[in-house]
Amino acid sequence: MTDCTHDMACPFPAAAFIPHEKPMLAIEEVLAYSPTSGAVRLTVPAEAWFVRADGSWDPISGIEMMAQAAAAHERLTRPHPGSGPVKGLLVGVRKYTVKGRARVGDVLAIHAIRTADFGNFAIMEGRILRGEECLAEAELKFWHE
Repeated sequence: MTDCTHDMACPFPAAAFIPHEKPMLAIEEVLAYSPTSGAVRLTVPAEAWFVRADGSWDPISGIEMMAQAAAAHERLTRPHPGSGPVKGLLVGVRKYTVKGRARVGDVLAIHAIRTADFGNFAIMEGRILRGEECLAEAELKFWHE
């Protein structure tokens, strides 16, 4: 990934680049992006919708985190007239594998790597990392305007 070039130095707040608001907004900052990949940061808060009573994450929430990383990447690399996020949605998930557990206070890097484009559809690989440890990965399919 290259340095950020969206008139801001990385990291910068991610909220302006995705259609989510609290409490669904999970990602915090854009760490890096390029035409084919992006990375965002999330520090797992105790009050998050995806945190269980024992302080661990609900593993299925990893798909949403990867989708938010992909949405930020789409907006940053394919600007559209006007302001706000690009219209799009997650249409499929393959090979979702959970390899570890996140807990309250963990700092996660969520990576989205574009692997294919077909008209208004894109395929991206998503990975959630805590340091060098991969906690989850998947192949995600998106439709976008």
